[in-house]
Amino acid sequence: RAYLREVEDVENARWGGQLELRALSDALGRSIRVYSAHMPDVVMGGGEGEGEGGDAAIEVCYHRHAFGLGEHYNSVVDAT
Repeated sequence: RAYLREVEDVENARWGGQLELRALSDALGRSIRVYSAHMPDVVMGGGEGEGEGGDAAIEVCYHRHAFGLGEHYNSVVDAT
């Protein structure tokens, strides 16, 4: 229960990792594509980039170390 309270606390956001991304993918029924400069792209859940309803994959980028923040994920959106 303490873990769930901590994860749900959006006022004081916490870092999530690969486990939380996979759980989110399963809960939403959508794939999550992770981009990184240091490893090949990873697709979690669903098919190759699409969820159950044909929705496009949620895209995030993994940063091993950036801006003194340590390891973290950022969302990715198409600029066009």
